[in-house]
Amino acid sequence: MKITVTEISAKKMPYPTWDNWYWDKKGDLYIEILKGLSPEEFQLMAIHAQVEAILCRNHGVTDKAVTNFDVAFEKLKKQGEPGDSLLSPYHREHGIATAVERMMVVEMDMVWGKYDLGLDEAFDNAFKGK
Repeated sequence: MKITVTEISAKKMPYPTWDNWYWDKKGDLYIEILKGLSPEEFQLMAIHAQVEAILCRNHGVTDKAVTNFDVAFEKLKKQGEPGDSLLSPYHREHGIATAVERMMVVEMDMVWGKYDLGLDEAFDNAFKGK
């Protein structure tokens, strides 16, 4: 199994998101992180995506189910992250990935609120006009 993490532009994301992940037929995991994040933000997003993807696969939640839910959530212009929704097929997996991400933020001597605002700012800048 191989895990590949790359940085991609907002234009190449399948929908407005910080990260996108999928498994290929060989069982390799591909994680795409939104371009424009700081190195620390990039690393933390990659960890979140990896934990989420591995747990989803282990629990039988496909990458297609995640993407389909996220796209539908975005079309409804709901507030917050799709994975936080109780209707999300990967709500539990997303919550655990967020908990790991939060622990990493603390261990990296960062403040969650400041980190989260930085992500929001990068997201808004990347998807302006989209």
